[in-house]
Amino acid sequence: MTTVLVVASDEALRARLVAALGDHSVFVAQSDTEALKTLRLIDIDVILRGGPGLARGLEAFVAHAKEIAPSALTVAIGATGEEVEAADFSLSATFTQRELDGALRHVTDKLRLTREITALRSSLAPEGPGTATGPDQPWEGAAFARVLKEFTRAFAAGFDLPRALEMFLDAIGELVRPTRMALLMPSADAQEYRVATHRGLARQIVESVRLPADQGLARWIAAQGRPARLPDLADPEIARELKLLQSVLAVPLLAHGELVAILTVGQPVVGSTYGRGETETLFDLASHLATAIRDIALHNQLEREQQFSERILAHMSSGVITIGRDQRIGTINRRAEEILQLSAAEVVKQDLRALPSPLGDMLFDTLRTGRAAARHEIQLALHDL
Repeated sequence: MTTVLVVASDEALRARLVAALGDHSVFVAQSDTEALKTLRLIDIDVILRGGPGLARGLEAFVAHAKEIAPSALTVAIGATGEEVEAADFSLSATFTQRELDGALRHVTDKLRLTREITALRSSLAPEGPGTATGPDQPWEGAAFARVLKEFTRAFAAGFDLPRALEMFLDAIGELVRPTRMALLMPSADAQEYRVATHRGLARQIVESVRLPADQGLARWIAAQGRPARLPDLADPEIARELKLLQSVLAVPLLAHGELVAILTVGQPVVGSTYGRGETETLFDLASHLATAIRDIALHNQLEREQQFSERILAHMSSGVITIGRDQRIGTINRRAEEILQLSAAEVVKQDLRALPSPLGDMLFDTLRTGRAAARHEIQLALHDL
């Protein structure tokens, strides 16, 4: 995953650049001051700067940016004269889509090469002395009871997913006291994970960070099926994604082997890491929430399908009646109400004998034998219809 900072005061230029960077986590700034503030907060790989209002001051901006983020690459748009030399790459003010794609390709290649060199140097460097970890401290009884109470409330939220997620984070906050935490959930097309709810993250991170589902941290967690602790991550790219979320621990929410969501937890308020007991407890609690999320999603899907079917039935010119296996009326649409002069509110969920004879007998016979009744005319005792 590549993080890109777009610095442009022109709205049309910003929109064009953001649209071309759909596969990356894109952050936006309208001025140099705002851009430098973002650089101090977030680890940025590429900076795209230019457009009307930012034609000058490139050299000074790049110097300040390099002080904050030495590894960030700069692409200057519309720069002229000697200032062009200050940037790593440049584009004309009237750049075409092909030129933009070419510049982004060069930037990506250089980033990949830089990361490979960094990873190679890290593998060749001698390992430092490990940090000894003391025995896990037992949970405080009263505090753990409060956490379990909060966690129970999350399940009591019914099928209100946002409320359940908020209550879950409140429970985790009571349990491990982290500085920051977030829950990331897959997008509609399941191609990326984005922050669904959080505690303590900056707005830019919440709005812009996107973790690809097929690589990096999300893929590692889905494949390993276990928590990812920052000190244990050998791949610098995976560790970088975790750091981008200002976290030291990522816990998978797994239901039936499927990655439903990702919980990321920042450093504890007191101490530098989480013990084995805390990590295992977070994993257990996350697994329970994953099952609840899956059940809520299934319920919402069935509810949407039912509403869709009801909308179709409501606009049909024919009357429609259904019964379930319990021999109770499940559906009676508007046209059936008009024909039979019945109220759906009075007969739905009632025994099929609430229908005028012989409609109930016909439905029961079809349910019992599984034979379809061909179209034919009958006479109802009701209103001599």
